[in-house]
Amino acid sequence: MAEDPRFVPVSVKAITKGAANGQDGADYYQQFARLAPMLIVAVGMFGIIDAANLGFLPVYGVKQGLSQETAALMVTAFIVGNVVLQFPIGWIADHWSKRGMMSACAIATAIGSALVPWAFGTWLIWPLLAATGAASALDRTGPPRRVARTRFHL
Repeated sequence: MAEDPRFVPVSVKAITKGAANGQDGADYYQQFARLAPMLIVAVGMFGIIDAANLGFLPVYGVKQGLSQETAALMVTAFIVGNVVLQFPIGWIADHWSKRGMMSACAIATAIGSALVPWAFGTWLIWPLLAATGAASALDRTGPPRRVARTRFHL
C-alpha cells in the first residue's frame, strides 16, 4: 500500500525536495528562514509559551495551594481564551498590520504572564488567563500568503 504524501513529516519532505533539487536539506531550511523569519519566530514563540503554560500552570497552581481540579481549570481558561479568540485575532490581523498584531500579541502575552502571580487568588486570574491564552496565539496572526509567496511548498 502506497503512503499518503500528505502525512509525510515536513522535515522528510524538505530533505527529499532539497536533495531532488541538488540542494542539502540544511540549505533548504536556511533559505526558508531567510524568506520567512517572522513566521519562524512566531511559531517558535507560540510553541515555547504554549508548552510552558500547559506544563507549568497546573504545577504552579498546586504549589500555591489550589486543588488539582482548580489548577487544571487554570489550563482550561488559558486554552478557552486561545480557542475562542482565534477568529477575532486572525480577523484583526487580516485587516490591520500583521507585524503590528504580532507585536501586540507578544506584548500582551508578556504582560499577561507577568501579571499571573499578582492576580493569583483573585477572580481576575480567570479573565487574565483567557486573555493571555488568546494573545499567545502568535502563530495565527501571520498571513498564510507569506509562506505561499516563497518558492517553498512543503
